[in-house]
Amino acid sequence: MVNDCAKQFMAFMALKGYEDLIAEAERYSEPRLCLSEDQLEILNRNFGQLQQGSIIRVSYYADDSYVMLTGTVGKINLEQRIIFVNTESIFLDDIVDLEVVSR
Repeated sequence: MVNDCAKQFMAFMALKGYEDLIAEAERYSEPRLCLSEDQLEILNRNFGQLQQGSIIRVSYYADDSYVMLTGTVGKINLEQRIIFVNTESIFLDDIVDLEVVSR
């Protein structure tokens, strides 16, 4: 009986992208946080301390969840509102917490 049930879904396994579609449907999406004015003020103050070569600890929203990263600031592009930390490019609007560990 179990084999008969499994057989009916075998045809779907041949469909390209079926497994990816199932995995995407099962993936949990973490909602974005809305920062208070006080949190935004602290974040802006910390942005002002950023320099190329600073070591920072940053939490940011990426791929439907929050990520924490510690690393060295490689480049700051204020026109595009992006900072580069290690090998990651992070949009300033995605950052929810930033701490300058050392300069």
